[in-house]
Amino acid sequence: MHQMMLSDDSKKSDNNTTSRKIVIGVAEGITNKIATTKINPDTSPYGPQSCSVPLCVIILVAGLKEVFEDYKRRKSDKDVNNQLILAYDAVNGWREITYSNLQAGMIVYVTKGSSFPADLVLLSSSEPAGIAYIETSNLDGETNLKIRKGLPQTAGLVHRDKLTKELHGTTTYCEQPNKRLYSFQGNMQLARGAKLRNTDWLYALVVYAGKETKFMLNSVRTKRKNARIHQLANYLMISQFGFLVMATVSYTYFSRSENVFAFIRYVYDNTSVPYQWNKSSEKFELKDAYTPIESVAPVNEMLFISLINFLVMFSSLVPISLFVTINTIQLFQAILIRSDLEMYDERTDIAAEARSSMLTAELGEIKYVMADKTGTLTRNKMVFKNCSVGGVKQESFNPRMVLSDLKSNRRSNSEDLHQFLTACAVCHTVVPEKKGDTVVMHASSPDEYALVGFASAAGFKFHTRTPSMIMFTEELDSSVTERSFEVLQVLEFDSVCKRMGMVVKREDGSLRLYVKGADSAVAALLSQEQKQDVKRMLNHLEDFAKRGLRTLCFAYRDIDESFYIEWMKRYQLVLDQPNNCRSRADLMHQVEEDLVRDMKLIGASAIEDRLQEKVPETIAKILSAGMHLWMLTGDKLETAINIGFSCNLISNKVTILVLKSPITEEVTGQLRSWLAQIGERRLQKGLRTALVVESSSLDLILADDGLTTDFLRLALASHAVICCRCTPLQKASVTRLVRQYSSGCVLAVGDGGNDIAMIQVTEPFRTLFSSQEAHVGVGIHGQEGNQAAMSADFSIAQFKHLDRLLFVHGSLSLFRTNRTLLYTIYKNTFEMAIVACFSGYTGFTVQAYTDTIHMICYALWYTCFPALMIGMFDQPTSINVIATSSSHYAPMQNTFTIKEYIKFLSAGALHSCVVFFSNWCLVMVANVKALYESRSLNWPMVASLTFSVTTPLLVMIEQSFAFPALPWGNSGNAGLIQIVPTFRFFFFIVFIVGIVVMLEIMFKGCKLCYGTADDHMYGARDGDNTETEPATL
Repeated sequence: MHQMMLSDDSKKSDNNTTSRKIVIGVAEGITNKIATTKINPDTSPYGPQSCSVPLCVIILVAGLKEVFEDYKRRKSDKDVNNQLILAYDAVNGWREITYSNLQAGMIVYVTKGSSFPADLVLLSSSEPAGIAYIETSNLDGETNLKIRKGLPQTAGLVHRDKLTKELHGTTTYCEQPNKRLYSFQGNMQLARGAKLRNTDWLYALVVYAGKETKFMLNSVRTKRKNARIHQLANYLMISQFGFLVMATVSYTYFSRSENVFAFIRYVYDNTSVPYQWNKSSEKFELKDAYTPIESVAPVNEMLFISLINFLVMFSSLVPISLFVTINTIQLFQAILIRSDLEMYDERTDIAAEARSSMLTAELGEIKYVMADKTGTLTRNKMVFKNCSVGGVKQESFNPRMVLSDLKSNRRSNSEDLHQFLTACAVCHTVVPEKKGDTVVMHASSPDEYALVGFASAAGFKFHTRTPSMIMFTEELDSSVTERSFEVLQVLEFDSVCKRMGMVVKREDGSLRLYVKGADSAVAALLSQEQKQDVKRMLNHLEDFAKRGLRTLCFAYRDIDESFYIEWMKRYQLVLDQPNNCRSRADLMHQVEEDLVRDMKLIGASAIEDRLQEKVPETIAKILSAGMHLWMLTGDKLETAINIGFSCNLISNKVTILVLKSPITEEVTGQLRSWLAQIGERRLQKGLRTALVVESSSLDLILADDGLTTDFLRLALASHAVICCRCTPLQKASVTRLVRQYSSGCVLAVGDGGNDIAMIQVTEPFRTLFSSQEAHVGVGIHGQEGNQAAMSADFSIAQFKHLDRLLFVHGSLSLFRTNRTLLYTIYKNTFEMAIVACFSGYTGFTVQAYTDTIHMICYALWYTCFPALMIGMFDQPTSINVIATSSSHYAPMQNTFTIKEYIKFLSAGALHSCVVFFSNWCLVMVANVKALYESRSLNWPMVASLTFSVTTPLLVMIEQSFAFPALPWGNSGNAGLIQIVPTFRFFFFIVFIVGIVVMLEIMFKGCKLCYGTADDHMYGARDGDNTETEPATL
């Protein structure tokens, strides 16, 4: 046990966080090894600065990003740690100290609106009986108020001096610090991060401080997802490394071949080239013997040194700046998402948020959308529409009509109506907050808010709640009766039992248990005499479900006090078991079942949850883009199907396959029969199927590998799938199956805490390039809190914003990143092909084709900005066309293919042959290629091209003036000042660039003639709604 005393020897808290580790991939490791070799002056033909400068710049950019993020985290930690609070310890008495100096065993004084600085035990407060109202939105995203009650022994100690005097020297025993946020063996009720609301002040004892608090123990580092675009970059880097190895081995062989050298010696001796072979020194030298070329390697040099030299010379084939470029582009795309006013919701003042900038390109590759219903597709603002009480359904619902029936008993259900309204006013966890003359209701779910509101409209007005009492007024006719029930036990709602209950003591002293929950859960609790009532109720519920209404059933049971006392003893024994005991939850359910049995049915409620704005249009656009949408909901089967029709997920032209059997043999037979039918009819054009699965069948499917395979084959071939009566675990399991066995990228979207498992579900790496984690979670800021939004990679205010997130930001981010990858491969291949040509021209030596400054500037200066501009601003067509049409989404996923990769490699090699005799045109051609490949002409691209083209000329002029006066001058550029301004110089540049452009135009023309033009760059024509084929396993 963890022991604390009111003293000064407790452990001091420490709230500082640690910086994240930078994960280095395999391809990044390869580039690091190459860079290390290039820095070595003995193996680098260009000098160590040719790599050290670019490497330092790359490391500096990556480091600045990490430093900036670490600085923000450290500043946030410092702001929290330096907040002041009034605290008491035995040595110093009452004084203001910072949060970081809090120690276990201290007493703190917290005022209204303040956050709790540590995990606390509530001692006393300004409210009667030591109760306090808290908000836990920082912990679990729930904005509703929760009630906490102080220790009975200290609830009356409201004066500071008396409190410290009574508690001085006392000892509190509790469990060791752990991550369990909602359980505690002791009396802790106030967790760090929660906020005091509706209570003026309170005194509390610190039990855990600093890193020992449950908040800190649950604050794990965000797991880095392996984005598919980074996996593609890894493949590209290794592919380029393969070409590098091939070129290195080939040139090493040719450099040591006697036949090759004999041929080269003959060519050089019989032409006017300025070099000749010196037999004594075995070197190529200038014919006038003015300056021997020392960097030319002798023929008999060691093989290993030759390999290293050629490896370094061709090392730019592997672009070491690629990952920094990608990260910069994706960070910019994340900024565009955050600043998009089209995804800003004025009503809630919530904008879109990108928490994982690495996954922006994944938004353009989605194949499957796994969507929750309540709060995601619907508004999660419940409106009470109808009810069935005592076997009687209200035909035209109105609260006043219910009150009239209650008074007149014209339908012989007056007693049941009274019980129903009482259950609505009592059996809930709603907390009222008084703000002036008004009372604001804080409900844990919109359903409870709607039920309490309905009861209030019918005359049962709930107004006060304490930890032990619930009070409401019963207004019948002109009489107003104040009712108060003592709360003895609350059976919390959970996704397993699908019900909640409350044991109360009524004014006459009798005990009564109220239960509400799903129809299947409540029906199992009813006594055998209720079969006829259950049958009528199920008929009414089916009618409600067909209208798309959510239903809840109510029941009650009168309990003998002696039975309750005995039951409570057994229940307390279970509660006293260790929280980490795996059977504790099962034992609690077993004990609860002894209480919730032989119930009497009261009735059922029907609540409407309307669709959010533009949900049908958004779903229709998602389906027309070739994506498949799975709706995972906890509603009844009929309700789920009705919502599917209303939101355009399914239509009358779709064949609906319903799977709801709880028997394994029946499920197996249905799946195989449907698979056979679909296989026979697959060739029929326009065949569309929708699969609807209930949780009873889904449990069988998830437990059997054979059924899982058949289910996935059928589901992935369907255009839409609806899983109803799903628990959070089932949602996560289904999402994991689709991610694991489908080839497409999966997006999960939800709004509540029960959707977090679905949104965050990941698979561990199975291979080096496993893509199991490269999927996207989108959270919606819902009515039940921000749990899903805080846990997701991206967050939006409404489901309709998913349209723009996918079709604008997702497709453009993927398009831009892919085009940047291709251009980066081109410009590096272009440069290295010239190096290879020059090496062959000089006898397969490692002679540098240009000076070090131009080598450095080519990657960092001359071609860097056009690549970034393509990744940031390029677009295949106007934003309006992209935003309004879905036909471009699927084609944009093919902007990077093996064919495109080979095309850009070939272009780099071909252009090098044209530019070889004038390396001054190298930068010009590379930038013209960027302009040619850009699909839109915008001012950032024009500015970057102008800057990149003019800078090399200015550098050459500067070098011609600098030599030999300045140390960085280059003798090779001494006469450039006389050449650059001439007409011949500019004509030659235009001539070379013109040849390159003509080659590109001819290649484009050939593609158009043979019908292979890359029209996917622009997307299909507007209004082209070509039917997409179903997905396959």
